Amino acid sequence: MSTSCRARSLPPATAKVSWLCWMVGLLVAGLGFTYQEESGEQADEVAKRFLAVLEKSPQQGTALDRVYSHHLQNGTLPALIADFKERTEVNPGDGSSWMILGLIEAQRRMDLQAIEAFAKAERLRSEDPLPVFYAARCWLRQGEMAKAIEGFEAAIQRNPSRMVLMDIYGQLGRTLQRQRRHEDALRV
Repeated sequence: MSTSCRARSLPPATAKVSWLCWMVGLLVAGLGFTYQEESGEQADEVAKRFLAVLEKSPQQGTALDRVYSHHLQNGTLPALIADFKERTEVNPGDGSSWMILGLIEAQRRMDLQAIEAFAKAERLRSEDPLPVFYAARCWLRQGEMAKAIEGFEAAIQRNPSRMVLMDIYGQLGRTLQRQRRHEDALRV
């Protein structure tokens, strides 16, 4: 046997897999060194910024997800809900607060409370299709297909943006199919 220090040659497939594993390991190690856990104060500040975004544009998305998850993780979700309930009591004409309250309740799967909040937001935000659309989704989760269909159709009448409109049409079409209204679903 030779004792030379010659490099062993790996089969091409094994070499590629080894190289890929090495690169992934390097990437993970690099992320581990650069990632810092947000401190409690930093996390609170980030949540406040996302709440400000949510108050300007109350809709489902990143801002809602970040605010909701922050308060859920910190055990402050009941306080957040109480804050928005208080806001709506102090100023019942605040459509944004009603929307946010509805969004939070819908996120918690408290559909009946969400529907109530969305109904109040709908009256205050008469041109906005989102309260009607979100309420229709809640009705759908409650198994109230007729109310959901009515809500989706009402949301379409409010001229939503194209992105929202596509989502509404998709939900409406699937709901009509579940109702075995295939011709109506095809028209949608």
